[in-house]
Order: sequence, then structure tokens, then C-alpha cells
Amino acid sequence: MEKELNNYEKITLDAIKYCREEKLAPKIAWEKATEGYLENIRKKACPKNAFLGLCETGKIKGIEN
Repeated sequence: MEKELNNYEKITLDAIKYCREEKLAPKIAWEKATEGYLENIRKKACPKNAFLGLCETGKIKGIEN
């Protein structure tokens, strides 16, 4: 039985896709991935900063900073 992804997992996967396929910068990709979510989800800093930090340090393959 597969676990359903939570909102931040979905946002992260979408942001990665936008970075790789549309060549968006990680910050812009995160903002695009959060469109349509509630304000409190879009503004939460910890998931966004974790994603940006992973991108900045090269931990996510296929994303150049």
C-alpha cells in the first residue's frame, strides 16, 4: 500500500519538475508550484528553505543554481 504524498511533498516534486523542464530558478519554481494552495501553505518558510538549500548545495540532481 503506497502512502499518499502530503502537500509539501507534492509541491517539492512539482518545483523540481519546473526547475528541470522549464529551467526556472528554484525560488521561482517553488512559487509556481505553490500556486493554488492556501496562503498558510504557500508562506511556510521551512519547507521552502529546505528545498532552496538542497538546490543550492547540489543535492537535487539536474538543478543548477
